[in-house]
Amino acid sequence: YAVNLTLDYALTALTLESYRRARGDLALWGALREYVQTRAFKTARPEDFLAAAERAAQAAPPGALPIDPRAYFDQVWKTPGWIDFAAYDLKCDPGSTKDDFACSAIVARRGPFVLPVEIELQFADGHRERELWNGDGGLHEVRRRGKNQVVAVRVDPDRRWVFDTDLSNNNLAASDDSRSFWRLFVALFHQLAQRLIAI
Repeated sequence: YAVNLTLDYALTALTLESYRRARGDLALWGALREYVQTRAFKTARPEDFLAAAERAAQAAPPGALPIDPRAYFDQVWKTPGWIDFAAYDLKCDPGSTKDDFACSAIVARRGPFVLPVEIELQFADGHRERELWNGDGGLHEVRRRGKNQVVAVRVDPDRRWVFDTDLSNNNLAASDDSRSFWRLFVALFHQLAQRLIAI
């Protein structure tokens, strides 16, 4: 009983902190403030908090991840599961000219939770670019073509999803060729296993 109680409180704390990082302080604290003010000394239900979260989510700042609070909390609180974002493959092939490279990065989402995440690419000249992936599907490919090679890829660069089960695989550099192959193999094997389980 004590173990289950501890896990329940830990999960609640992790999912609330992740929501704050994804949607911003106003979205979380606004929801909690309204929830406490309207339900203090009264019977409170999860629906009351979800309704407050939907109203407070309108105050999300620029750059916040596009998350529907009701769908998010329904998923992470009612569905037994986990999530692990990972960078699995990164390669750049020379193009038709000297200063032309075709680069491709593959990232993966393992586990039943489907959440949006940012992907950051670092280029040889030092600049960085970000792309948003909605989390659908198990694998996602990011492509870039130009004079600068992509030298590293990072999933969830701002550590928004604090319940990611393995942070050691969120980064991948172009020099990690051997690790890249095995990471991709593991990702494909995991996707095949999930499809077989679903049959």
